[in-house]
Amino acid sequence: MCAPPAATRKIYEDIKRTLGAPFLNTVYLSLARWPDFLSAYWESLKPWLKTPLYEQNRLAMRDSALSLAAILPRPLELSTAQMEEAGVPKDDINGVVQLAESFLDLLSKQALNIAFAKIGLEDGETSEVAA
Repeated sequence: MCAPPAATRKIYEDIKRTLGAPFLNTVYLSLARWPDFLSAYWESLKPWLKTPLYEQNRLAMRDSALSLAAILPRPLELSTAQMEEAGVPKDDINGVVQLAESFLDLLSKQALNIAFAKIGLEDGETSEVAA
């Protein structure tokens, strides 16, 4: 696999810095197949990331995901208290909690960011699914 061009690497670094991500998700890496699109997409999206509307919707998506996960037929039941009782060191528990929070944060951002791209590609129109 060859390294992306300098302009694409610059966008990648800006995405990571702006999203507070230690790495880029494959979605963003895939968009590099179309460098002009990646550049236009990021220039359009970046200002929205700092708006209250974006954050409000990101948090709503995050809360919805947590609510839906809680009602799955076999939800994962692994509390910090259970991990402590199993002898997991406190530092490891804290690391797992931080990782889960970071992952949830990045996934909610990614889902909104991809929806932004999809709506943009549809000229601002949303498609309706036939019932």
